[in-house]
Amino acid sequence: MNNFSIADAKDKPDAGIASWWFVFRGQKMLLGRSAGKITLPQVRTLSELGLSAMYQRFIGGIDGIPCFAASVPDDTAVPREMDFHGLRSIFGSIEEDAFGMSLRALSIINWENTHKYCGCCGAPVVRREDILAQQCSACGFTVFPR
Repeated sequence: MNNFSIADAKDKPDAGIASWWFVFRGQKMLLGRSAGKITLPQVRTLSELGLSAMYQRFIGGIDGIPCFAASVPDDTAVPREMDFHGLRSIFGSIEEDAFGMSLRALSIINWENTHKYCGCCGAPVVRREDILAQQCSACGFTVFPR
């Protein structure tokens, strides 16, 4: 049932809707365990988990549930009954759509971490809030994730 869309993208979660959160500390994703099963955090905001993101982005949805990618600092404490896992170690342990979205989330986070300067003129880029892109603060060149 892979139906993620970035139409109507918004980087701020709707406080009334629980969303799937793909939270990364470095290259590892935050997951919980319930009844012996690995679970994705599904909360309205990261503050419900006691977390504060360095940045977050709306990345689509799965079956109508909004999905957000978030990056937290390396010294972030692990919420109770959760842990950070490498994606290879969870392959086959979560739904296929969720795993695909995990790959998308990590790709976008890595892109944001490694694309801080314009490839044309070298000036700093700024995050576009209306679309999934970054734009040069000097020449206006716009960069999209691959």
